[in-house]
Amino acid sequence: MQAHTKKIPENFYRLTGNTTFSAWRQEGDTELKLLLDLGFYGVYPQDLFCTIEANDASGDIIFDSPEEQLFAVKRREVEEFHTAVRAHSLTMDSAHFGQTLPPPNEEVEWILPRHKALVETAAIAGLKRFTTHMGWMYGLTSIQYMGDVASRFNAGELSLVELHRLGREAYGGIGAMVEDSVPIYQSLCDEAAKHGIMVTIETSCIEALEINARSDEIRRFIKKIDRDNLGVCLDPGHCFCQGVDPVSLTRELGSLIVETHFHDNFGDRDAHLPLGAGKIDWPGLLDAMIDIGYSGEITFEQSNHESNQRYWKHLISAQ
Repeated sequence: MQAHTKKIPENFYRLTGNTTFSAWRQEGDTELKLLLDLGFYGVYPQDLFCTIEANDASGDIIFDSPEEQLFAVKRREVEEFHTAVRAHSLTMDSAHFGQTLPPPNEEVEWILPRHKALVETAAIAGLKRFTTHMGWMYGLTSIQYMGDVASRFNAGELSLVELHRLGREAYGGIGAMVEDSVPIYQSLCDEAAKHGIMVTIETSCIEALEINARSDEIRRFIKKIDRDNLGVCLDPGHCFCQGVDPVSLTRELGSLIVETHFHDNFGDRDAHLPLGAGKIDWPGLLDAMIDIGYSGEITFEQSNHESNQRYWKHLISAQ
């Protein structure tokens, strides 16, 4: 690992670890205790939102699983998860959001009440931000919307990349996806702003690489949305496996970056390896983040907490 000479900002010691709401429901506080013992600052739940289907009068939040079976998550459980996180002196500042686009052949209005319910869930969880994949649409695994394509994917005969490619075709292509994304993100940002929450667009996600893998297109899209609470989540792993230099993209995006998803790979696939286990230039990325004045915490979207913490501490101490 190459040494660097730049002063490390205090926020680079604020480490957030990948976790899941479902694991906490099943296993309790085990992972929270581990993260606390390792000196982590917070947790980043991957599945807090799932894909919301309804919000009924009883207060239950009804989700639609990947297998399209409905199950209920109590508001009380979301509140209890938030309480458990705080009881371990951890924060839960951000989480992955649900799909941003409606299913193919549905109107934009189809998704707006679902987003409103998701944002309410974010507020219950005490989030300051949530991360979106621009172009991620509902209904890709649903036979109702995707027919044989969904059946083949659910049977393991199609890759996720191919599913998204065929979903884009069914939606009408990237042009239609971007056109619909404008009013959707404006509405989503407006709902989030009511609760003081920021929305972020994750870099280099397969759903809309034409936009989210290029700094000029990201800037153009954010300007079109014209909302103060829209920023960028830097995901170097996604960048690297898509042939995008994460160091250059970081410098180009600058202050638009307000959160991170760190994991490693060898450039061939989105492997989500621990930091240092792949070929991403982490020292170069660290220097770029210091240069742009990044002020958010460091979030590992990878669950080998011991390895990530050890590598990152070694990296920032190599001065």
